[in-house]
Amino acid sequence: MVKKFVFLLSFFSFVLPIQCDASVLPQLTPHFFSWNNKNNEINCDDYERQWLEILLEPSCLLDKRIPVLSLNDRIDAIWDNIWQIWEWYNPDKWFAVYKPINITLSWTKKLFPLSRIIKNKYNEAIKNWNKIEIPISYFAEDTLDNLVFYTSKKDISKLWKCTKINYLLAFENLDWKILKPWEEFNFNNYLFNLKGYCSWLWTQDLWFYWWVCWVASQLFRASLSSPLVEIPARWNHNERFSVYYWEKVQWDDASVYERSKKLIIKNISNYDIIIKTLINGDTTYLFLISDKESSNGKWVEIEKHYITPLHVDLTKSIYKKDIVEEKHSFIIPNWFNLGKEKEEIHLISSQDFSSRYIGINNENR
Repeated sequence: MVKKFVFLLSFFSFVLPIQCDASVLPQLTPHFFSWNNKNNEINCDDYERQWLEILLEPSCLLDKRIPVLSLNDRIDAIWDNIWQIWEWYNPDKWFAVYKPINITLSWTKKLFPLSRIIKNKYNEAIKNWNKIEIPISYFAEDTLDNLVFYTSKKDISKLWKCTKINYLLAFENLDWKILKPWEEFNFNNYLFNLKGYCSWLWTQDLWFYWWVCWVASQLFRASLSSPLVEIPARWNHNERFSVYYWEKVQWDDASVYERSKKLIIKNISNYDIIIKTLINGDTTYLFLISDKESSNGKWVEIEKHYITPLHVDLTKSIYKKDIVEEKHSFIIPNWFNLGKEKEEIHLISSQDFSSRYIGINNENR
């Protein structure tokens, strides 16, 4: 009897805690396990775009995991916060080296650090299985370093009313133009589709009219400075318009006329390039923007040769710097050669352009 009692006592002392735990598990674990499963299934690179907001899972921000935004969304995040543009294509130099330009943003609200109030808000959203809305501008600081910019600028204060209409029509319609990897962009064909040109004194029915050439020149200059772009076709003007291009021939203009004088640029990278336009008073900027990885280790060198006062030759050379492991012709221990690397510079491609003008025109149009 005593042995039976001891056995029963041992049995219940072992089983009852299990039964107790089992009775508690249904109340405690379903939410816990679903929480962990949900977190494991969440891909923080997934997000939704709604107008000026980004929709995210709150747990991602609590873990400081933010998505890599699309190229369009990254540009949107920084665009209204651009404060200072420090560099652009410089036509005055006979030799220049071009790398991605520097841009400074105005003060913007940042994602981190999270305040206690924000953390509580995110935790409440998690409990209710809700996503959170974050203004896209909050991502500006985090996305700026993932972009590369190449740009050219123009002073439009001297343009006449009619030429200014045509310039701005072509310029503003370039905004958000996307060049897919290895895509060619024919500027003449693009101009043909635009409505609203000022024909001025022209009685002919043309594809496009006065002063879209300056947009072509800006696009050409930005393309010259970018290692992501090749220029299969470009024509210079017959005359040098000194009011707008200075009397000194710099060879940085591009002329377009109907189907004869063309400007064609080509994306020679594996990444999208987006054209963006910015107007700041009487100064305009044309940007070629892409993912940072597209130009990693690449730069452009521009060199001009002044043959005569009206004849300039220009060469665009694209270079890339690679880090390679040093190799030796003799045998040395592996431990001695560990970490030995060197830089190698490679010429990727080179383009030559020649400009010859018949004279200098001082007209103001």
